[in-house]
Amino acid sequence: MDSFHVESEDLGTINQIIIGHEEEGYGAGIFIDYVLITENLIDGRQFVCYCSKWFDSGQVDGKIERTLPVSAFYYLNSVPDESMTS
Repeated sequence: MDSFHVESEDLGTINQIIIGHEEEGYGAGIFIDYVLITENLIDGRQFVCYCSKWFDSGQVDGKIERTLPVSAFYYLNSVPDESMTS
């Protein structure tokens, strides 16, 4: 699995994202299962955008950019720690 780290200013509540790439040609496509956006590692939120699609000008619908709605969000301090569940 590949992951990318991008920093930004506070974005507030996220409702959707636009994601894509600028590459074209053989081998430029990428399959994105989901996007996970972490607001703050200590006590913030995580936003999940599910996708499960190819971003490739030569595959299926040929799109290299998509708008993804937020499918779910979680408060990080509300997710049980594995040590607490044993």
